[in-house]
Amino acid sequence: MATVFVFSVRMHERYLYPAVVLLLFACLCQPSKRLYLCYSGFSLLHFYNTAHVLFFYDPADYDPKAPLILLVSGGTVLFLLLFWAGAIRITGAGRTLPPDSQPGQASDPDYLYTPSDLSLAPTASRPVSRLKAADYACILVILSLYSLFALRDLGSREAPSTLLSLAGGESIALEFDPASAQCLKEFAYYMAPGHKRSFLLSAGDESGTARQVGEITLENVFTWQKADLGELPSGTCRLTLTLDSREASLLELVFLDDAGNILTPVNAGDYPALFDEQHLYPQEISFRNSMYFDEIYHARTAYEFLNGLKAYENTHPPLGKLFIAAGVAVFGMNPFGWRIAGTLFGIAMIPFVYLFARRVTDSTPLAALGCFLFSFDFMHFTQTRLATIDVYITFFVIVMYYFMYRYACLSFYDTPLKKTFLPLGICGVCMGLGIACKWTGVYAGIGLALIFFGVMLRRYREYRYAAGNPGGATAGISHGDILKDFRPAARNTILFCMVFFVMLPVLIYLLSYLPFRDGTGDGLLLRVLHNQEYMFRYHSEMDAPHPYSSSWYQWPVMVRPIWYYSRIVTGSSGAGGLREGISAFGNPLVWWAGIPAALYTLCLLIRNQSYRRRQGLLSQTAQKRGSTAAFLLTGYLAQYLPWFFVTRVTFIYHYFPSVVFVVLMIVFCLSGLRERLKGKRFLLLLCLYGAAAFGLFLLFYPVLSGQPVEADFVNRFLRWFRSWVLAAK
Repeated sequence: MATVFVFSVRMHERYLYPAVVLLLFACLCQPSKRLYLCYSGFSLLHFYNTAHVLFFYDPADYDPKAPLILLVSGGTVLFLLLFWAGAIRITGAGRTLPPDSQPGQASDPDYLYTPSDLSLAPTASRPVSRLKAADYACILVILSLYSLFALRDLGSREAPSTLLSLAGGESIALEFDPASAQCLKEFAYYMAPGHKRSFLLSAGDESGTARQVGEITLENVFTWQKADLGELPSGTCRLTLTLDSREASLLELVFLDDAGNILTPVNAGDYPALFDEQHLYPQEISFRNSMYFDEIYHARTAYEFLNGLKAYENTHPPLGKLFIAAGVAVFGMNPFGWRIAGTLFGIAMIPFVYLFARRVTDSTPLAALGCFLFSFDFMHFTQTRLATIDVYITFFVIVMYYFMYRYACLSFYDTPLKKTFLPLGICGVCMGLGIACKWTGVYAGIGLALIFFGVMLRRYREYRYAAGNPGGATAGISHGDILKDFRPAARNTILFCMVFFVMLPVLIYLLSYLPFRDGTGDGLLLRVLHNQEYMFRYHSEMDAPHPYSSSWYQWPVMVRPIWYYSRIVTGSSGAGGLREGISAFGNPLVWWAGIPAALYTLCLLIRNQSYRRRQGLLSQTAQKRGSTAAFLLTGYLAQYLPWFFVTRVTFIYHYFPSVVFVVLMIVFCLSGLRERLKGKRFLLLLCLYGAAAFGLFLLFYPVLSGQPVEADFVNRFLRWFRSWVLAAK
């Protein structure tokens, strides 16, 4: 590709990009300073050439003999020729392995040959390092600190609860003091499902004469909203609201005069459910007392589950909404009640992330850093304080991969088989729970399957190795025991997985539909089947553009945060007044650092595989780092890669389940610096990194939590890019 490009005439620069990528992989597979230098010069000149074409090239005024153009063109050809020469030298075309050389002991380090059996040698189960007092202290400190932020200002614990149900055609007739009735301007309402209920408004005077003056539609549920009464006829002292929909459920009505004061009807006693909680009407309507974003779907459906109503949100499986319903059942149908379950799940993620990072790095400081970075990642904070279902699938993704990692570190050749079943079984249960929360749990299941069969393939290769020397032993494991145990252990493990990764998840999924009502009266199985068909059709045919949607390639660099909530604080005027807002995106020191961390992890994996092919045997440390790199990349791509092919509208919060792997890859890469930066220097680096990430969290805290902040401050210091909309104008 590269040769055709540099020796052809007027070829477009895009044709060279695949060659640049392939040459990079050549450098990774054949590490050589000469190749790296040639590649660096070649790619830099290609970059400059492309930039020159984009910004300076003018086909009407082009001089092919200009010195700069000749220099770039000649340099590109020269570096390519040097790369060719280096590649030919390293591969040693035409050479053969000396007769006295044994696999894994080649006298020529540049020679490539078929992998030897040494790469199949059995490996022992990795020893589990027990948690120390310092580990428990780190978990407790991070957990406590994060909880202070997460539970603060989560929402009101009070909301109207007494209900008045109306059927179509029923009316609410209200009488007001004639003197105060002239000041009626609007009313606020708070209602239960369903939404968009139309009422005919009639106004009457003391003589009893009444006429229709308008139609009012009550929009969202469990959200304080206002409706304008318009210009009422002179002498109005009676208002009648007649339901023009099939049914409605009202929790509270609050009538207001032109000064915002509450006017209670004279006959309020006739409708005690509507006027008994007037004190709960807030001075300012905000996220603290009302729903925002998709809470109007998920939290509402949790209420419907608890009350045996038809489920409004039916585009995702029910389990996530059941967790929300648990919080409502304990704390009531109020903002705190429908958000607390997700917040507690967000807090529960923290110890699992610590344990995961501890297992990956075998380091308390690195585990503490990884746990700290994840805890104070912006997405983790914002998404777990919102009553939607993404927090639950993310929690189960973390737990299922943690236990799969524990299983992957065990070998049934030196560990009792029943002991290997424990992490594997927990992993399967969590996979079932995750899928019952959201279909994206299937993505995680695919990653788990790849890892599991990779482990089983490794055990089979060890079995083949042992068959070549039945009387020997490797890593303290008798080859005879391997030959005896492989078939029954592999068979029983697969049967166990059939139960815990197939049958049990199906059962969990079915049981999650027990409280689900679709209005058909069908049995459980039919309700499940009909809903699967509807969900598939909805997600495959969905075509609903959104101003804050974003594509998969924009998520790691955070091109477009999603703006959940905004409000101009009452009394603030002008562009620099106080604003409240809640946005979801990542901590730049986490997400942006995750990009090179993922690339480094990939490079490490490729280099390890290349070395194994050439040398046949890796050290135990290198094998561990290689397998850990493969595990983390598999988990990351299982959650991220499927979104490459999704054509429906997507949002940045779909990247949330991938963030834990971003954090783990960061600390995994940092673990490679332990030998170079020993002792205090290494700890200082970790502390500075964690402090910087926490500093950014504090800086952005107002736009993550809905706290009042000056718009000028947001626009000057927090809006780093034009596409970041974090405060109302």
